[in-house]
Amino acid sequence: VFPTGPRSANIGVGIFERAGSLDSTGHSDLAVPLYRQALGLGLQGQRRRRAVIQMASSLRNLYGQQSFESYLDRLQAKATIDRRAIATEPAPSQ
Repeated sequence: VFPTGPRSANIGVGIFERAGSLDSTGHSDLAVPLYRQALGLGLQGQRRRRAVIQMASSLRNLYGQQSFESYLDRLQAKATIDRRAIATEPAPSQ
């Protein structure tokens, strides 16, 4: 369940920042679910773009190039679906 309203955007920023700190210290496996959660909470603007890019990079590191490209293809296909659908898209399997 995702909170709604202005408060959810602030929560999303905090979660995104935590994901970034985990990612930069080599914990991509812990960062990916947080990026997904931040996006689902309605992260906007530059932070949203950074979260998508950082999550995609982490997925590539965790699961390899082919799974990464497959994941991006699924995200692109869902581009018109509400943000919660993208945030809950399952990570690729190895």
